[in-house]
Parts: sequence; structure tokens; C-alpha cells
Amino acid sequence: MELVEAGSLEDWLIAHPRADARTLLRIFEDAAQGLAAAHARGLVHRDFKPRNVLVGEDDRARVSDFGLATEDASARESEPGRSSMATERAGTPDYMSPQQRRGERVDARADQYSFARALQRCLERIK
Repeated sequence: MELVEAGSLEDWLIAHPRADARTLLRIFEDAAQGLAAAHARGLVHRDFKPRNVLVGEDDRARVSDFGLATEDASARESEPGRSSMATERAGTPDYMSPQQRRGERVDARADQYSFARALQRCLERIK
């Protein structure tokens, strides 16, 4: 694991109150690549939010805190008998997808919802 001198995206927003949308979008592009890498390996983060994005001194974002991550439900459907905590309701309610709130099985789309919600909330802060 990489050692990163960083704070969360939440901290970065506080430290950069005059940040513009272009800069914020670049940070979210980095985070999107991190989520895509996790999804390519069959993982769902389940708690994507600004506090779980680290922005390093190099201004590059990294997705962190995979403590609630689970296997992608769509990948398991082809393997009967496999179980995981994918149906357990976990995460931060303000960023949860509707399926996640209902305690249903989740896949990468749940993270995509959380990503979009986080982007929306961050853009609202820099207006």
C-alpha cells in the first residue's frame, strides 16, 4: 500500500474554499479511476464519500477505506452458493444508493450512485 501524505477530500475543500469546478472534476476523475480499478477486480466499495477520498500533496486523489467493500453481486450471481455481506445495509446513508438503503444486493452501480452524489455535494460547496 502506498504511503500518502494527504487529507480527505472533505479537508481539501475546507483548505481550498475558492477551488473551481475544473479542479474538483480532475480530483473526481482520479477517484473514478480508483473505483474503476476496484470494480475491475470485482469489488464494491459501499462507502464512497468525500471523507474516503484522499487528496495528496501532489493533488492526486486516491480512494481509501475499503473496510465495507464486498464482492460485486453481479459477479456472484454466476456462482451459486457463494455468500457475502453484500446484502447487509452498510455505508453512509447520505451517499447510499436506493438498493443499498433497502439492504439489497449491490454491485458497481451502487458505487456509481455514491460517486455522483458525492460529486453533487462537493460542487454545491464550491458554488
